[in-house]
Amino acid sequence: MLEASRHGNVREVELLLRRGVNLNYRDHYGLTTLHAAAFKGHTNVALMLSEVGLDLECEDDEGNVFLHMAVESGDVETVRVFVEKGVNLNAMNKRGVTPLYMARVWGYEDVCQLLMSKGALFTFFFTSA
Repeated sequence: MLEASRHGNVREVELLLRRGVNLNYRDHYGLTTLHAAAFKGHTNVALMLSEVGLDLECEDDEGNVFLHMAVESGDVETVRVFVEKGVNLNAMNKRGVTPLYMARVWGYEDVCQLLMSKGALFTFFFTSA
């Protein structure tokens, strides 16, 4: 499932969901299937997985939630999936980085505009964690 999500293979993800695959599996970085889909900007897979009852505030080993990963992809539509699900727009990872800060640093202006239009705050609290 992790590989299917990482590669954006919608048909394989659908098949595995029907088979009842373990959606709580994590790789050695603490990434789940939804982290992988969000990070790669696979909007359709991210949307599908976001609708199966997963905790949308689930963190990887670095404290990144799915929204952080979607922002990292730079794909505004993948970011929109999580924004429309009502996730915490100001979630901070273990280094104190918010999704909006990430989008600003990487120059993803369309992502910045979306996040700010929904109330995200531009904050950053660097920690040495």
